[in-house]
Amino acid sequence: MRSILKKLAVLIAILTCFIVILPASDALALSLEIPNASFENISTSNNKFTIDGWSLDVSTPLYVSKYENSYDGVGLKIKRKSKLVSKEVISIEAGNYKAGFYFKSDSDVGTVTVSVILYNSVKKVDTKEVSVALTQFDWRPITLDFAVSEDIKYVKLQMQAEGTGFYYVDKAFMVKVNFPELTTMPGASLRLVKNSSGIRFHGKVDKEQYEAFCENYSNASVGMLVTLKDNLQGLSDFTAENLKSANKTYIEINAVKWYNESTLEQDGFYGFYCAVANIKQQNIIREFAFRTYAKCVVDGLEYIYYGNYDEETNSRSVYELACKAKENIDEYEEEQREVIMSYVNSIEN
Repeated sequence: MRSILKKLAVLIAILTCFIVILPASDALALSLEIPNASFENISTSNNKFTIDGWSLDVSTPLYVSKYENSYDGVGLKIKRKSKLVSKEVISIEAGNYKAGFYFKSDSDVGTVTVSVILYNSVKKVDTKEVSVALTQFDWRPITLDFAVSEDIKYVKLQMQAEGTGFYYVDKAFMVKVNFPELTTMPGASLRLVKNSSGIRFHGKVDKEQYEAFCENYSNASVGMLVTLKDNLQGLSDFTAENLKSANKTYIEINAVKWYNESTLEQDGFYGFYCAVANIKQQNIIREFAFRTYAKCVVDGLEYIYYGNYDEETNSRSVYELACKAKENIDEYEEEQREVIMSYVNSIEN
């Protein structure tokens, strides 16, 4: 018996040597390891570039060179068409991410596209991308925000660019941030305040998650992204970045107070309204689209996550809401009735 126990103790001691403690999966800002992310290992032979961990295709090899005075050490100096892809897939877990490259441009005309290629256990499933016009600018990140579902296991990071002048590429990155759960509530309501009337939207954020979010990240906030619904035509997704790239008008309204301040503990969420006031006459009959967002800053970069958006339930016009309010006009105070009827009459008279 003693012999057996002694052998068992030895076996446990041996196995203990091979135990590896893995980092927690819910790290506050988890940076995925990208091989040679700063492009330090670059070599040339017969006008061909070899970059450890990356595949590079260019239209004109003559216009590619190693750039020593880069954003983070060594980078690439390129002109005309190029495509840079991570060679190996990168393991990933479910969550919300920001990925991209640092760029500098001397080009007046051109485009850069950052893409993330998503794979399940056996094949490519989807590609997420964002495109930005190349103008003359100093080092800045060109970034893509994307979500990863449970069935996605791996990703590849890719950059494609084309410019009439030289552009410079350095430091790839991919970071996960733990955002709180958001809910964009269906419908909207009128803001019935004289000389500041308009339309307001309703959002919620999980209380416990939001408090942890504010504690762990800089400049943490939640709010509502609002634009005219017409502005979403042709866009791949309803985001501020896409609206900005398409030169469409939008506003981001930070939540500044909670309507359920006295019942937060029992509710389990922070509730907020965001309003657009002093709406132009031509926009009273047009539908506004809205969705919640959460923002924070990590290492100097802003990260943003969006709540749910449904085309039918999360878009309303002021005129539509005023007509519904008119059906029960006697329930409102005199000053509120004046606001309601002013909206109805501005269209019908």
